[in-house]
This record gives sequence, structure tokens and C-alpha cells, in this order.
Amino acid sequence: MYIQKIYKKYIYRHIEKIKWCSIILIFILILSNYSFENKMNSTKIKSIIYGALTVLCISSIFFFTKIGKKYLIFLQESKNELKNIIIPKKIDSLKTTLIVIIITALLSLMLWILDNFFNAFNIMDYSVEVIR
Repeated sequence: MYIQKIYKKYIYRHIEKIKWCSIILIFILILSNYSFENKMNSTKIKSIIYGALTVLCISSIFFFTKIGKKYLIFLQESKNELKNIIIPKKIDSLKTTLIVIIITALLSLMLWILDNFFNAFNIMDYSVEVIR
């Protein structure tokens, strides 16, 4: 029983390596196709079909790897999170905007009054005199 577990882990690691090697090999084939495309007499339709098939092959292999499965789970969870987003109604966003405008106006008015108060009594004078 213990030997079977070790064997499964060993085989699983090698299967992952084989999958990644096949993805890299297919990617190299795509690059070689585009480099030799000008030398060969191929039409655009053939190259589009070849490109689509290679992308399909790479993606199908990728989604069977460990990282690909985690990526699919991540996509499903993010889709579920997008469903849970609540978009505020127009009146709610209008109220929030008005509150921000009112608070900004009140704070600017308060700062203007404080600035005039300090300037009237010369409480804080930051002027610099030049001594010759």
C-alpha cells in the first residue's frame, strides 16, 4: 500500500513534467511556424487554422496541469465574487456626492475663517526680513 502511494506521487510528478514539456514543445512549434511561414507557400486560412489548433492544444494541456486547475478554480471564485458585488442606486451615489461636496465646502470655509483670523491679529507671521 505504501509503495503504491510513493509510485503514484512519483508518476504524478513525471506526468506534470511531461505536460509542461509538451506545452513548451507546442509553443516552439508555433514560433517555428511563424518563422517558416514566409518560406512556405501557405495561405492565411491554413495558418489561422494551425494557430487556432495549437492554441487549443496548449490550453487543453495547460488546464490539466496542477497550476491550470488552480487557475480554473481562481476564475470560478472571481466569477462568484463578481456576482456578489452590489452596485449602488443612482440616488445613493447622488447623496454620497452631495455629502462630500457639503463637507468640502464647510472645511474650506472653516480654513478661510481661521486664515483671516490669524492674519487679522498677526498671530502667525511667517514673513522673512532681509538684513543687509
